[in-house]
Amino acid sequence: MLGVAPEGPDSDFFTEGGGSLSAARLVSALRARYPEVTVADLYEHSTLGGLTALLERSSPRAATGEARRVRPMPKSASIAQVALMVPLMTVSGLRLTVVVAALANLLWTPVTSWWWIAAGALLLLSPPGRLALSAGCARLLLGGLRPGAYPRGGAVHLKLWFAEQFAARLGLPDLGSAPWMSWYARLLGAQVGEDADLHSSPDHRPAQARQGRLGRARGRPQRRVVRRRSRARR
Repeated sequence: MLGVAPEGPDSDFFTEGGGSLSAARLVSALRARYPEVTVADLYEHSTLGGLTALLERSSPRAATGEARRVRPMPKSASIAQVALMVPLMTVSGLRLTVVVAALANLLWTPVTSWWWIAAGALLLLSPPGRLALSAGCARLLLGGLRPGAYPRGGAVHLKLWFAEQFAARLGLPDLGSAPWMSWYARLLGAQVGEDADLHSSPDHRPAQARQGRLGRARGRPQRRVVRRRSRARR
């Protein structure tokens, strides 16, 4: 996986050159036999000996050859998603409207008040405004979520889907390479250490449903990936 043979039980996956992508690849390979293994487990048991002990305590999947059956999305949930696309597309349209209004004022006769344009740009175009709107939407919809199993296509699934789509319409994925994601995770209620360096949008579920912390562990900076307890599928 890393091109380096481990020297012993104390060999650390990340010290040997592993990163987030190689961790995902390793977990994907392990899940063929140990489906309960997560990336969080690898971060918490990053040595060869620790990971081996974890796998020995896990239940390997029997080679039955049967494909895993996934419950299809209910038609009612699909209809609800189509209806919810209206407010989501409205958000995208409002962002474009702010840009068009500003260009119209600059190139032709001013029609829209610059105060309205400034307010729209602050909320819909600036990184702080987009982070605040997205985090507010997620916390409003998912504030009472607790760890548990939720059906695919149910109310929790739709709320989580809408929160993620709302963030996408505001362009949150475009901020992944900027130093905004740590602040966004804090707005969502996550505990983020000063050493954490996030470059992707964090989990939109509230802190009480994630039970994790991003920060320093065992004296070296790293991103601790939170175990996903909700089983709502997109």
